[in-house]
Amino acid sequence: MAKLFFAKKAKKKKLSEIGWKVLIADDDESVHQVTKLALKHFDYQGRKLNLISAFSGQEAMGLMRKERDIAIVLLDVVMETENAGLEVVEYIRNILDNSHVRIILRTGQPGYAPERYVIDHYDINDYKEKTELSQEKLYTSIRMGLKSFEYITILNSQKRSLEYIVQAAPAIFKITTLEDYFRSILNAIIDLLGISEGHSKLDSLAGFIAYPVSEDGEYKICYGIDNRGHWEEDEEKIAVMLHRLHPQLDSIQGVFNVEDGTFAIPIKDKNEIVAAIILENLV
Repeated sequence: MAKLFFAKKAKKKKLSEIGWKVLIADDDESVHQVTKLALKHFDYQGRKLNLISAFSGQEAMGLMRKERDIAIVLLDVVMETENAGLEVVEYIRNILDNSHVRIILRTGQPGYAPERYVIDHYDINDYKEKTELSQEKLYTSIRMGLKSFEYITILNSQKRSLEYIVQAAPAIFKITTLEDYFRSILNAIIDLLGISEGHSKLDSLAGFIAYPVSEDGEYKICYGIDNRGHWEEDEEKIAVMLHRLHPQLDSIQGVFNVEDGTFAIPIKDKNEIVAAIILENLV
């Protein structure tokens, strides 16, 4: 067997340190300043806001194309043209095919975009006149928007995961060896993590799958992988770690946290452990 070693852990931001991205699209500088001041101390699910500014419809389109994880757009209607904001809505929904971002239309000139017409003809999530959007109402709109965005994101992730499982199922029936089976399990879990919104970038992920060869915690490493397409680890180090974890692997059902960024997944048949997956750098 080739020599094995883990890649060094990369320093990645924890989810709580990553702010919810909110795009402010308005050609009035004062609107950006007031909005940022009003939302300075906003917090949802332990995460602050990351407020991004665009001063035209074209700039907003460019940012939406680049930043695909923006949660909310606070969108003015009249910018470089009378309907620039509405063109941004069409671009987001129809060109980028982005249905999960929440779009809150804000207008200081409702005559250019009457509320009923806009609601009936454009896929937006809220319509506000700037004169009615006080600090409290802005807080309410953002919080409701984030809650909706979070829910839709989870549903989309689950949908993609189910689609992946359906697509992967035929390959499982072609597996002929135990090691191929374990290899397919590890690859499938990593693929599903890649599908998940919470782990869309797995550049530093490393992991392996091993199966027990004795009742006293001795394991054989079957397959490992990292961001370079292969995986190496000190065999003695791995043996010590697996021996230490064996009582937990044997008794716990489901995923458990070994240490910060490292998780263990026991695979069992009739409560007997048949394999164990260890994933590192998963933050």
